[in-house]
Amino acid sequence: MEGSPEPPSTEPPRTDAPPKVAFAEGKPLRQILGYEKGRILAVPTNVYGCSMLVGVLLEYPTTADWLATCGQTYFRLAFNNMLQAMLLLALDQLDVWQYDVLKNAAEGDCYRLMGWFFFICHMLFFFVVTQEFVQCFEMIEILIRHIPTVEGTSSTLLFDDKDGPGSIVGGGMSKARKAVLLVFVILPKLAIASAMLYIGGHFLSTSSSNTDLLLNALAATFILDVDEQLYELLAPDMIRALVEETPPFAAPHKKVVMHMELMLKVGLPLMLCAIFWAESTSCPYDPCDWEYASNPCPVTRIFGY
Repeated sequence: MEGSPEPPSTEPPRTDAPPKVAFAEGKPLRQILGYEKGRILAVPTNVYGCSMLVGVLLEYPTTADWLATCGQTYFRLAFNNMLQAMLLLALDQLDVWQYDVLKNAAEGDCYRLMGWFFFICHMLFFFVVTQEFVQCFEMIEILIRHIPTVEGTSSTLLFDDKDGPGSIVGGGMSKARKAVLLVFVILPKLAIASAMLYIGGHFLSTSSSNTDLLLNALAATFILDVDEQLYELLAPDMIRALVEETPPFAAPHKKVVMHMELMLKVGLPLMLCAIFWAESTSCPYDPCDWEYASNPCPVTRIFGY
């Protein structure tokens, strides 16, 4: 009929808006952070890493400013080295006493260590010590290759801040400062790690029981964590924030270096476990043979023990 309304259309309305996509365009995290293929070197967040960088992360217009930040940092470093050295001396004395117990042990004073448990405790301990060596080598590489060397006195490091913290674009350390940091920061850390490798490994090997072996491994590892505990407790918030936000350094991708690093992290602990097992003084008494043992050992023994 003329003039009657047309029936409503069943077709959906057309629109010129682009279709929605399930995900927005993005990039891999590696590209966003600017990490190219290769090794990433980060300054360790402990007393040593703070001592290496604090002198060039801030400006010190007055002596009071230097004492309030840089001076405190070097005091923490000296205090940490003294504590770790004293703990190492005490650990060495404890090792001597444990060895005397094994040499003159009567039945009930000690018992033989389980071989597989010996390897696990030593392996985990040597992993921690190896990480100390890796940190030392990375600090040396950062100090020599990645922090600019300037003539004259050191100057505050300047970073490209267009998209947040970036690469170093100005400032640097003098050759004299780098030499001082190498001698008084990195070498003491390397010396403490080397001493702990020998003293701590022998301390674990002279444990008089499996319980003592586990406790000794935890105690020896604790000594290496003193630098991080002092840093977290005594370093001002601003200093810790600056060190932790320092951009990592990208090292060239070299297969030889990466393979050597992998061998150091895995091969060195395995080799050290074998050496200390061969040199260890074993207690002759088997805990499963004690007459007064309230709970006899199971018939099925792990790894033949």
